[in-house]
Amino acid sequence: MYHGVVKEGEQLDCWWLLGEGVFRRQVEYVNDNFCVVSLDDVYRHISSNKTLPKNACVITFDDGYKNYLTTALPVLKKKGLPSTVYIPSHLCENQDTIWTDKLFTALYNSRRISLDLTDLGLGFWKMSPKLERMRTAHALVDLLKKRPVEVKSTQLDMILKRLEDQPEWQSYPGPNPFELLSVKEIEYLSKEPLVTIGSHSANHEVLTNLSEEKIEYEVRSSKRMLEEWIGRPVNHFSYPDGKYNGKVVGYVRQGGFKTAVRIGLTIVSRKRLFEVPRLAVGSWDSDHEFKSMVNGLVSVKVETRNFFRRLNGEIHQEC
Repeated sequence: MYHGVVKEGEQLDCWWLLGEGVFRRQVEYVNDNFCVVSLDDVYRHISSNKTLPKNACVITFDDGYKNYLTTALPVLKKKGLPSTVYIPSHLCENQDTIWTDKLFTALYNSRRISLDLTDLGLGFWKMSPKLERMRTAHALVDLLKKRPVEVKSTQLDMILKRLEDQPEWQSYPGPNPFELLSVKEIEYLSKEPLVTIGSHSANHEVLTNLSEEKIEYEVRSSKRMLEEWIGRPVNHFSYPDGKYNGKVVGYVRQGGFKTAVRIGLTIVSRKRLFEVPRLAVGSWDSDHEFKSMVNGLVSVKVETRNFFRRLNGEIHQEC
């Protein structure tokens, strides 16, 4: 699971933005050691109880960034590798920015040396030096993801106002790395034989934080819009932030999707087509860590730890 891939010299200290050089090395390693297949291949094989090729894997991208088209896809096409890009349809249509990226941008551009959010129940944060500012950005994103959507939206607006220096894209070392694909670009991508278009909901909200009515809207409206744009079925769904529960799975299944992807390690089977596991790859993973992860070593360690934490009641299974 990737998000954004940016060219050299344009990279920020942001976990979900990977440098093109690192991405190229990872693609070469995967190409040499695995059999990259499409999600349609996965569905066809598993739903009919057929065995996938040895060392089969799927390459996916969340969030629908424009740099999937401009930077990541050319690397994949050179190797002839298929990939799936999951689109937050309403945000792409309106050329809006995902809220996590708005927050990261405001903090990245801030000149403040500290940020007091204790009155919001979000603590006091150091903003200098730059490393502390980036740590604050990632920590605040994680905290706000746990808030109900209405609370998150209100607190996000308050934080942005307090930072005073609002986002200015030109302050980035290059193009806006968080710019989303346009409708025309999505239509273009749908004609690429190596590209599969999937849904990442309508507005990229954490679905487990929504009412049932809003979950259904996020799922169904995104599928409808994408299918209107590309003129073909959209069969694959990605849970925003990887969060889901039984209700969310139910609406995704009823909405006509054939698969849905999560984060983590599970056995892929006909019963788990709406919990297809993925490994999250980010800019903080070294080459060694990436190779260990895709070969199962890091993932097994993490899942084993979580298994025992669940036994001890420290965390709860989501679905």
